[in-house]
Amino acid sequence: MNEILSQITKTDNLLINISRINNLLNIIESSLLAISNLLDTTINAILFSKVNVLHPSVISPLSLYNELTKHINQINKRLDFPVQLNIHNIHSLIDVSKLSSYYYNNKIVFSLQIPLITPDKFIVYKNIPLPTPHDESHIQTFALIQPSNSYIALSDDRIHYTMFNNLDDCKFINNNYSICELFTITSSINNPNCESKLLTEVTLSLPSECNSKLLFGQINIWHKLKNNKWIYVQSNVNKLTIKCNDDITDHSIIGTGIVKLTENCIGYSKTIQLLPTSTYQFSIKSTIDISFDITRDDCCKKDVFNKSLPYLTPISLSKVNLDSLKYANHQLDSLEFELNNLQKESHFIKYGSYYSTFTYILIVLLFLYLAYKLFKCSRNRNNNSGHCIQIFNQCNNKKSSKHNSKTTNSIEMIDMSTSEEDNNSPKSLPNCTNCEPYRTVHKVHSSSGRNLNF
Repeated sequence: MNEILSQITKTDNLLINISRINNLLNIIESSLLAISNLLDTTINAILFSKVNVLHPSVISPLSLYNELTKHINQINKRLDFPVQLNIHNIHSLIDVSKLSSYYYNNKIVFSLQIPLITPDKFIVYKNIPLPTPHDESHIQTFALIQPSNSYIALSDDRIHYTMFNNLDDCKFINNNYSICELFTITSSINNPNCESKLLTEVTLSLPSECNSKLLFGQINIWHKLKNNKWIYVQSNVNKLTIKCNDDITDHSIIGTGIVKLTENCIGYSKTIQLLPTSTYQFSIKSTIDISFDITRDDCCKKDVFNKSLPYLTPISLSKVNLDSLKYANHQLDSLEFELNNLQKESHFIKYGSYYSTFTYILIVLLFLYLAYKLFKCSRNRNNNSGHCIQIFNQCNNKKSSKHNSKTTNSIEMIDMSTSEEDNNSPKSLPNCTNCEPYRTVHKVHSSSGRNLNF
């Protein structure tokens, strides 16, 4: 009996020990799970920080709001938060903040950099090189202003401006506001550029700071804007079909303009399909009023093309973005290069065809004149070939007559005419002023039976 009790006691003790060991193992396992969860959370927080996302395990939105409220008095008076500090805007404040993490002194440190802004506000304009046709009826030539940068930010008082190539580094707050870091702010009065002059001054002509370009050729461009708007540039008349639910309408478009569609409409062209997306409302606090026409400016008048169009090489632009015209210098400069070459050509090369035509006409007129002279000469020769008279007259001067010397005057006439008119017409002899008249009459007999008395 004692042995049985002893065996039972040993078994109970063993079970108790096993239970204790299991409890310890459970504690260790739970601790390991807790450590694993903490490690996973830490790793996730680190990974989230790499993509600028604040993990809730680092700090909760409520805790962040409380901490900012405690230390708001330590902020510079000229600086302020991007949005009003309240619990409802705390998520917007977190979105515009920059989060980073690093290891320091056996600790993992998370740094949340909340941007503080000045009260200065800038209005951002997108610069799009828009080809403007010279003639709305027969579109072949265009003029445009090549922007220096893609964006210009102008202050509210229009005294300062800065330029951007993109807005990738800006922090988006809402549809109306973004936060951008400005590295260089320039005065629009002392150091203006093309865009600042167009926005701040009353311009009746293109400013000298602007770089204008000319285009000649076939252009078919669609450029998408926000809020379901598209800019079109068409050299030829194209048909745009718009389908709104079950209603289908056709429109003819040419030149430059803007197409706006509602959310229930779809546009179809021969090269593009216009699909609207979601829209949002935003306010435009400053409108642009530019009162000059670039196609009538001295830099870009169509008169530049009038004499050079037959010699220019047309270009073809289609399925491109208008922003790409800013970088298509090789195509835009080629036309200007050809125009400059045509203007620098010598006078003879430029008007060589006219000189050639004038030379051909002059040669033809010369040949006609020579033919006329030859014809006239041959006609006169035929008219004078009927008879030929040769008269030899010898006159005695006064000195010889005083010596009473006898001089014989001989006249020879050869008549080759056979017409009766010539036989009956009298022939007059030339007078001799130095000859003395003879008292003796000489009779001269000719073969035609004429008698001449002297």
